[in-house]
Amino acid sequence: MVSKTPTKKAPILLPLVEIEEERERMFARMSAIPGVSVRPSMGRYVFFTVADPERVHHDLIRHGVPVRDVSKYPRFEGTLRVSVGSREENESFLSALGRALV
Repeated sequence: MVSKTPTKKAPILLPLVEIEEERERMFARMSAIPGVSVRPSMGRYVFFTVADPERVHHDLIRHGVPVRDVSKYPRFEGTLRVSVGSREENESFLSALGRALV
């Protein structure tokens, strides 16, 4: 019997090489932004510190950027976390981050 329950589509995962290239590109671009300090990363996430994480987090969310506020975690004061996505997604994030820091 075939189920009539709709199934969720699996997310499209980026190849590891593309994630690594995009992470390095994001790291370089974010490191050049005044007021942003980027933590080294080997994974799919980029952690970065800003002076007002709550305001920047709200601005990014308002612009449709999925970002997590981890500033309340031990040793992560002032830190936000963003996932490495496609080049287009990362460009949208970088543009929104630039607007949020003004």
